[in-house]
Amino acid sequence: MISLSRIIKSSLALQEDINRKIEIQRVMPNTGKLDGRSCQPDARSEADALLQEIEREYQEAKQKMEQERLQHEEFLLRSKEEWQQQVIAERENARQTGYQEGFSAGEIEGRTTYENLLTMAKTTVDRSKEDYLRYLESAEPMIIELASKMARKLVGDVLTENPEAWKELVRRLLNEVREHPDVKLYVHPKWYETTQNAKQEIQQVLMHSATLFIYPDFKLNENNCVVEFPFGKIEAGLDSQLNELKKKLIETLGEHHAEHE
Repeated sequence: MISLSRIIKSSLALQEDINRKIEIQRVMPNTGKLDGRSCQPDARSEADALLQEIEREYQEAKQKMEQERLQHEEFLLRSKEEWQQQVIAERENARQTGYQEGFSAGEIEGRTTYENLLTMAKTTVDRSKEDYLRYLESAEPMIIELASKMARKLVGDVLTENPEAWKELVRRLLNEVREHPDVKLYVHPKWYETTQNAKQEIQQVLMHSATLFIYPDFKLNENNCVVEFPFGKIEAGLDSQLNELKKKLIETLGEHHAEHE
């Protein structure tokens, strides 16, 4: 089972990877998708606080399971001592009555009682360990999901606080189709006004004869945009990149568990 510290480090790596740069890649016409990444966020403290909360909850769960394990071991030891005392009492009782049959019966009964208690204690300990392992495994995807949501929120906050990051994403996207004469750019309504106001600036990456049309599109994810040109379209966005990184983390977890089965 993969350690939770590695997952948390992977989540931080996911955020740092997004912080480095916004990248654009070309895909096949009409079906292509393009992903981007944001600039350096100034909300890192919020991410650190959330990861610390996750680590704290994990340590509390781990401590609780360890306490339960110690309690079961104590129960096992106490059961053994009680059996020994019962056997001694049965021996003494048989000795005093002078009946060997009674002695043998008491000894057998005491042994049976101890074996039953031992089996029950062992079963309880085994189940506790299994429950503990299942809890840790189930917590891994939860932490990935939490880290993904955190990264998505931080990216959105960075774009909102720094519109230049959004304009850089759009410029890189338009640069991919700079040689085409007519270009249509679709953005989420949240970014329509910002993009329209920067039209003259971002249009400079196109050829002088090119015409740029900007349209709002409610169907797009908030931090994604699409450019259409005569031979197809390209999508750029931060949401799709975050989803891809999340998918890779989950796949890595699955591969790790498969190796240890």
